Amino acid sequence: MSETEWAQAVAAQLGIEASEDIAHVESVLLEHGIRPGRPRAPHRLRVLAAYFAGIKHVSASSASTEHGEDDVSTVDVPFAFAHEFDDGFTAFATNRINDAGKSTILGVILWALHGKAPVPTLQADVRSRWMREAAVLFDVDGVRHLTTWRIEAGTPSGGIYVLSPGAEFKVGVLRTKGLEAAAIELDTLVVAGTDADLVDGDAVVTEFDIADSASQVKWPANEQVETYLELGTAASIALFNTEDEFEAAVSGVMLDRLDLEPVLVYTKNPGALDESDGKVTQHGWGALSQALSIIDPTTSAVLGEHSILIQHLMAVFLGSGWSQPAGTAHRLLRKTNGEIAARRRRRAIDRDANEREIDTMKDQLAELNLKLSAFGDVPAFDAVMVAAAQANADAVAAAQAHRRMLKLAATWGDAERAREEAVRDLHALTEAVATRRFFHSLRPSCCPRCDADIDVGKWAREKEGHCSLCDSEFIGAAPEESTAVEGQASAHVASGDTGDLGDEEDQLAAMRRQVDELASLAVELDAQHDAARSERERLDEIAERSASLLASLDRAVSEERYNVERQISRLEGRIAEREALAEAAEDGGDDSDHLEFAQKVFQAARTLAVTQRDEEQKETLLLVSDVLTRLGSEFGIRNLEKATLRANGHLPVVKGGETENFSGLNAGERLRLKIALIVGLLSAGSQTGRGRHPGLLVVDDLTTHEINPGDVAKIANSLYAIDGLQFLTASTLGPELIEVVGQERVVMPAEGDAVLF
Repeated sequence: MSETEWAQAVAAQLGIEASEDIAHVESVLLEHGIRPGRPRAPHRLRVLAAYFAGIKHVSASSASTEHGEDDVSTVDVPFAFAHEFDDGFTAFATNRINDAGKSTILGVILWALHGKAPVPTLQADVRSRWMREAAVLFDVDGVRHLTTWRIEAGTPSGGIYVLSPGAEFKVGVLRTKGLEAAAIELDTLVVAGTDADLVDGDAVVTEFDIADSASQVKWPANEQVETYLELGTAASIALFNTEDEFEAAVSGVMLDRLDLEPVLVYTKNPGALDESDGKVTQHGWGALSQALSIIDPTTSAVLGEHSILIQHLMAVFLGSGWSQPAGTAHRLLRKTNGEIAARRRRRAIDRDANEREIDTMKDQLAELNLKLSAFGDVPAFDAVMVAAAQANADAVAAAQAHRRMLKLAATWGDAERAREEAVRDLHALTEAVATRRFFHSLRPSCCPRCDADIDVGKWAREKEGHCSLCDSEFIGAAPEESTAVEGQASAHVASGDTGDLGDEEDQLAAMRRQVDELASLAVELDAQHDAARSERERLDEIAERSASLLASLDRAVSEERYNVERQISRLEGRIAEREALAEAAEDGGDDSDHLEFAQKVFQAARTLAVTQRDEEQKETLLLVSDVLTRLGSEFGIRNLEKATLRANGHLPVVKGGETENFSGLNAGERLRLKIALIVGLLSAGSQTGRGRHPGLLVVDDLTTHEINPGDVAKIANSLYAIDGLQFLTASTLGPELIEVVGQERVVMPAEGDAVLF
C-alpha cells in the first residue's frame, strides 16, 4: 500500500471525500510518521565463535583440584576460553557440578549481543576483576560481524567490525595467545606486587600498578583486529569506550541489521491526573534483545524479562507489518488525547476562574455605581480643574500687571528726577551767565589788589585782546569784530566778550530743550503708569473673581467622584476584556481545531492498522498456540491440554481441565513454555513469511527449577531437530545431553578438570 492509498483509506474511515481534505490527512500521517504496514523480510542471527581471557582470582583448592592438592588460600590463575559454534543446539555442561564457568560463557556472548553485561549470568567479580579481553563473532544474514573489547576495571572499550569473506578467525590461536597474554600480565603483576603490603597473605597491588602492567601486554583479539584493518579485510562500524557507548553501539548495529524499530511507549507520569502529564519512553535493542535470552524463568512475562514490555515485544515478534503503524498511531492518540484533555481542563479552570473574576468585578462595579450616585449634584472634576487653571492664569496675569506697573513707576520716577535736575542745571546756568555778564560789563579804574590806577595804555591793550588788569590774553576774543559804542559797557563787550556770549546762549538753549524733552517724557511715563495701574486693578478684580469661583467649588468631593468614575471605567474595560477572552476560549482560541483533526486521523489510522495487524496475527497466534501445546507436552508439562497465546502476551493454559494463567505456573513450566514460544514464533514465521525473531535463544540454564533429567533430555531432543534455531544453554546434566544430541553439541570440562576454563 502506498502513502497516498493509505491516506485515502484513513480519510475514508473518517468519511472525508474532498481532495484537499484527503491531502490534509496525508500531511498529518506523514508529519507524524504513521506509514502503511510493509512486509518485513526475515533475518537470521547466529553466534559463530566466542573467546575471552583474563586472570581468575580463586581459592587455591579450586585451582589445584586437578593436581590433587588441598590449599584454602587464594591464587591468581591465567585463563582463556574459545569455542566455535554450529547451528542448532549447543550446551555448556558439567556432570552435576556448579560454578564451572557455564554461565560466564553465556554471559560473555550476551554481553556482546545485548551491549550490556547480563546480571546475574555474568557476575560482577568476573566482569570487573577476571576479564581482560573478549571477542564474539556472529553472523547476520550471511555477513560476519566481530565484536572485540578490552576490559579494564569492568569498563569495556573496543569496537564492532564487519569481516570480509577472506578474513580468517581462528579461535584456537586466540585461546593460546590469550592464555599467554594473561600469564605475562600475571607475571608483571607479581613483580609489581613484590614490595606491596600483604593482607591475609595476598599482595595488595594498586589499580595504577595493574593498569600500568596491563598496558604492557598485547592481547590477541586486539592485535587480530589491527591486522584485519591493515589488510583491508575488516571495516569498523562502531567504536566504544564506556558501558553506555557499548550498549549504544550494539543497539545501532542490531536494529539496523535485523530491521527492527525501537518501541516507543507513551506513559503517564506517576500521580498524573490524566495522560497529558506523561512522556514518551523509547525501548530499543536493550528491550528487544530480551527475546533472545531466558535469564530468569520465574518472571511472569512469557517473552522477555519484564511484564510491562510483553505486549510491545509480542507486537514486534509476531511479525505483522502493521504492528508499527498501529503502535505509532496508538501512542500518538494517547498523547493527543492527553493534550486535548489538558487543554480542556485548563480552559475549564480558566473559564471558572474568569467567571469568578468577572463576578467579583461586577460586584465591585455595582458598589462603585452606588457610590457615584450618592455624590448627587457635584461639579465635574474636569470643570473644577478648568476653574483652577483659570484662577491660576488670572492670578499670574494680575501679578505680571503689577510688576509692569511697578516697573513703569520706577521709570517715571527716574524721568521726573532727571527733569528736575535739568531744571536746576538750567537755573544755575542762567544765573552764571547773568553774573558773568555783569562782571564783564564793569570798567575798573584801579587794581582791586593794590589800588594802583589803570592807565589809558592798559585800557588800550584790551583792544588788542589783553586784560587791562593782568595783561592776560582774552580767550576767544575778537577785537577786530568790536564796534565803538558809547559808554563803558558797550566798549567792554566790543573789546572781547562777544564769543563767550554766543556759547552761553547755545548752552542755555540746549539746556532748555533737554528740560522740555524730559518734561515730555515724564508726562508720557506718567500716563503709561496710570494706564498700567488701571490694568492691574482690572486684572486684580478678575483674579479675585476666579479665586472666588474656585473657592465656591468642592474640589475634594469632585476629585473623589472623579476617582470613582475612573475606577468604573477601568472595571468596565476589564470586564469587557474578560468576556471577550472567555468567548474566544469557547471558540477554540488556539490550534485546537488542528489538534482535534489530528486526533481523529490518529484514531482512524489506529483502527485500520489494528484491524490489519489483528488479521495478520490471527494466523500466527493459532500456529504458535499449536506449537506451544505440542512442545509443552513434549517438554514435560504434565496434563497440559491446551496453551493459547494472545496478542497482548497473555498465555492461559488448560491443565487437567482447569484453566490457569501463565503467571500461575511454576518456574519450570514457565521455562518450558518460554522456550516453546520462541520455537513457535520461528515455526509460524517460516509458514507465514512474517517471522521477525532472528532464531537465536540463549537459556541460562536448562536444568534449574525442578526440570528433571528426563525432561531435559526431551527438551534437548526436540530443540536439536528444529531447523532455523540456534539454541545455547548451560546445564549440569552433561552426560544426559550427550546421549541425546551427541558429544559435539555438548561442551564439557576437559578430563580431570572441574571447570570449563
